[in-house]
Amino acid sequence: DFGSTDGIPVTEARQRLAATYARWALGDIDAKLEGGESLRNVHERTSDALLQLLALCPDQGSVAAVTHSSYLRALLAYYL
Repeated sequence: DFGSTDGIPVTEARQRLAATYARWALGDIDAKLEGGESLRNVHERTSDALLQLLALCPDQGSVAAVTHSSYLRALLAYYL
């Protein structure tokens, strides 16, 4: 959830996102936009679903899933 940038022009959203993206780039997984989610929030909200998916296929060795890039960033930030 990109909070206060939902539904506004891209140029304005980029201005509002700049500071948060800079904090994310420095590894701050708690940075978030006003009314939005942090990468930690995204991970906490979605990690159970990932674990359930993996549990369904214990002998397969791998699982393919389709998701948004924000979740992938949250996942990598959390585990790295």
